[in-house]
Amino acid sequence: MNNKAARNMDTKIPPKEQSRENPLVLYSGHKLEFQIQQTVYLKTDKEQKPRLVTGITLRPFNSVTYGLTEATCENWHYGFEITEERDLILATSN
Repeated sequence: MNNKAARNMDTKIPPKEQSRENPLVLYSGHKLEFQIQQTVYLKTDKEQKPRLVTGITLRPFNSVTYGLTEATCENWHYGFEITEERDLILATSN
């Protein structure tokens, strides 16, 4: 296998079975808990606006950040700040 093919295998996005409980682990050791185009929510967002995962950055020490887009704004967050489920209590207590 050539180097280009090996690099593509390292960053391949998994099928739908990927979840927070069953993250994809890349050869580099990075764990991907979310995938591109997935709808997610920020745990601390009082309005609980849905966001799309539009980017993934692999960082040193197996750290991963996710680019989340809401309207026309993209912000970067770590996996522990993100959830797949909307927090209805937080959204309705404003």
